Amino acid sequence: MNIDQSDCLRWDAEGQQCLRKMGLIGRRGTGGRGVGVEETLTDLVGRVESFIERGDSAAVLDQAALTTALDLHGGQEARPRTEGGGDAQGQGGGIGYVTAMFLWCHTAAGHRPPNLLMVSQALSAFLLVAQESGAVPQRWQPLVSVVVPHIERDARARQGITLMERGLHEDDETALDRGIQLVRASLTGDHRPLPIDGEARHKLSLALWSRFGRSADLADLDEAIRLGERTLSQVEDPGREKYAEFVATMLTRRYRTTGLVADLERAEEVCRGGKGAEHDKDLPTVLLALLHDIRLTLFEAGTDLAVADDVIRLGEMLLGRTKGEDHGFMLAAHADVYALRFQRSQSPADRDKAIEFRRRAQDTYGLGAERRQVTLELHQELLQRWNQEDQPNDLDELIEMTSALVAEQEGEERVFLLRHLNDLLWARIQRTISVDDLNSMIEVLRELNRLNDPPDGQDLSHLCYLLALRNRRNHAVIDLDEAVTYLDEAVAAGRASVEAPASDAHQMEGRLSNLFGTLGLLAESTGSAQAYNDTVEVAERAAGLFPAGSTDSVRPLMNLSTSLWARFQALGDPADLDQAISYGQSALDTPGLDEAARVEIGATLVVSLAFKFHRRGDEATLRQALAVIERGIDASPAWVQSLQGLIRAVAHHIEQASGPEPSADNTTADNERTFRQIHTGLLGLYEQTLWLSAAHVMELGATTASLELIDQSLKLLEEALELSDEERRINYLGLRGEILIRRWQISKERPDLDRAIELLVQAAAAPAETSPARSLAAHHGNSAATALYRRFRRRRRANDLREAERQLERAIGHAATTDTELHQQMSAFLDHIRDFGVKTEVSIVHSDIMEFDKEDLISPQAMMNLEAWKAGEARKSGLSWVHTQDIPDQTESSEPPTPEVI
Repeated sequence: MNIDQSDCLRWDAEGQQCLRKMGLIGRRGTGGRGVGVEETLTDLVGRVESFIERGDSAAVLDQAALTTALDLHGGQEARPRTEGGGDAQGQGGGIGYVTAMFLWCHTAAGHRPPNLLMVSQALSAFLLVAQESGAVPQRWQPLVSVVVPHIERDARARQGITLMERGLHEDDETALDRGIQLVRASLTGDHRPLPIDGEARHKLSLALWSRFGRSADLADLDEAIRLGERTLSQVEDPGREKYAEFVATMLTRRYRTTGLVADLERAEEVCRGGKGAEHDKDLPTVLLALLHDIRLTLFEAGTDLAVADDVIRLGEMLLGRTKGEDHGFMLAAHADVYALRFQRSQSPADRDKAIEFRRRAQDTYGLGAERRQVTLELHQELLQRWNQEDQPNDLDELIEMTSALVAEQEGEERVFLLRHLNDLLWARIQRTISVDDLNSMIEVLRELNRLNDPPDGQDLSHLCYLLALRNRRNHAVIDLDEAVTYLDEAVAAGRASVEAPASDAHQMEGRLSNLFGTLGLLAESTGSAQAYNDTVEVAERAAGLFPAGSTDSVRPLMNLSTSLWARFQALGDPADLDQAISYGQSALDTPGLDEAARVEIGATLVVSLAFKFHRRGDEATLRQALAVIERGIDASPAWVQSLQGLIRAVAHHIEQASGPEPSADNTTADNERTFRQIHTGLLGLYEQTLWLSAAHVMELGATTASLELIDQSLKLLEEALELSDEERRINYLGLRGEILIRRWQISKERPDLDRAIELLVQAAAAPAETSPARSLAAHHGNSAATALYRRFRRRRRANDLREAERQLERAIGHAATTDTELHQQMSAFLDHIRDFGVKTEVSIVHSDIMEFDKEDLISPQAMMNLEAWKAGEARKSGLSWVHTQDIPDQTESSEPPTPEVI
């Protein structure tokens, strides 16, 4: 910048114009107060030095500068100007210099009057260049020498700030680095602070923070933090907030780089301004949110749950200050904290809180990415809780949520969600057997097959299975044509699945098994010989996947046996029957077969053997069936049916041998005797199986509150009772009493309880000569006493209480040598009944007045427990769900004994 005499005159003119606008000059002869120029300049120099070095009042400096300017102006107006524009002494432009000084001092002091609009950078350059060019009159040198060093530092700082801003805005690293150097130099050294220093320090801190983001040079970050902390220390409220936020943010970033917890502690102190946590409520929202994040970062690095509680406290404060989407964001953040706390504590209450706040956040957000993100996080948390706690409500919500997410997605993400939805629906089907869910799964799989090209083999196989399953569930309500349509689609999907590549033989076997089941249904529905042949063909293909004798071959062999048996029943080829038996026997003889599979296979094999024996009467087939039975049976309905079929086959040949006509199958007298012996043994086994099956179905019915199952167990027991002799009959009466107690528990019908007590008392009174008989009598007596006590509690009959006492006295005698634990329980129960009878004798009535067909369960606790039980709470005992305070502990958890075989 070149400054000549004309520039001085121009500045002189502009300075006069400024003063004129202020109303300080304007009339000739205004200045000139009779004060010497040298004295005025000396006074002004002193004032400037005092202002710069000792911080005197800016108002005093302003007054001195104005006085000097006016005095010099008055003196200058009285002098003639040269043609070049200077005064007679060659000292023109003096007032311009003084005015420039005056304006710069105003700028430095932070007092910029609204009518003095000259730019401080231009003034600084004017003085510097004027001094260098010799344009400053000699008498102004003392004043310039005081001001110029500060102007130089101010100019350097401003130039550096300009370069840093350009570097940041234009992504110019060279300009940014140069600007950092200039500003850093302007702040270095022992000098009196300038007003520009605060701005320069803050801008330098910002530039270093930005450069650290690119270079990751910790030195830049540390210098930025030091500068920020110094700036913060010099700022008073209310401007402190933004500087504190900046410094705390940098300290938090330093922690993420170094891992030093001390950085987070410093950041907390910056946010709180040195005050305690009790003052957090007074913090500005920005600093409170930052403090919340800092404390959360500290908890993420450790396991102290007290820190998590502090984060939650701060989050609750923020929730009270936010609205709209900010409130939704804060709700989601609060959920994150509880989710993290759950990871540390494993407390279900923390996860429940996370889910609660996630739901609230979801309700706050409208449609958009934020809501979708919250929904996905809520979905994940519900899925984890459902996997661990198996809450049906969670599964229902997961299915609804996943269905909504599917509708929003396309491409691979949609496919992923469809598979997930398919898994969830299947899990609910396992529990509810819902036809709606089954139909939903079918639609999901159909869509998956449409989206994938080519369709996935597993998806096709699952579709095949589900269509067949729907056919079985709906067979009673759909016509044949509709059923065949479903099955045709299922078969087509199944055939496509077995043509698609499989990961291994086990996966292919599973697909073939699903196709096998579907073809079996189609054959059963249509009676088509081709369908039966296809079923056998698929089963043979599956059986060929594994080596003979391996446990992997068992299911394919049983499917092959079943398909041959079904084809024999439909088409009548004896070779199919023989092959079915052969493959079934091979499956049963497989080494390493587990007990459950062996028993299941045995029941299926005996059905085929019984049919073959019924037709042909050969003793070898009968012996084969008996050998299967000897390997073990259970009380399942399958074995009940198998034994029933074999007993009928044996009875058929006994009848043939004893008839007037010769036996068509050449049954001899010796065979007849053998068959009668076998028949007797089978009847005993069948009776025992029925009895055990009845007990099993009884417990299942009590657990599921199913009158249908309870009545089924009674039917099984009635059939067993018809086959039993007098010695075993008494045991069945006791079991019948136990079943009726459970029926009464569900029906609340008085006759059920009355008949149960009658049967239990009868069973408990039976002769007990052996140890097993005494043990069973003790259990029957205990159950009878408990039922009598229950009836007394409802009807207040004194006889029931006394009869319960008698039953316990006798049962205790039986249990003394057979069951020590039961003996102790019954003794305590007996003491309670005796005490209760003494205390309440005056309240006992002897009538059934106001009782009708139903038991009047007047205890609120009893009704509450009944409703809980009916809602699905598992109860194995028919006596444990009614709660009364005066019943001893052992009746609270009493469980009728497992029936024993004498």
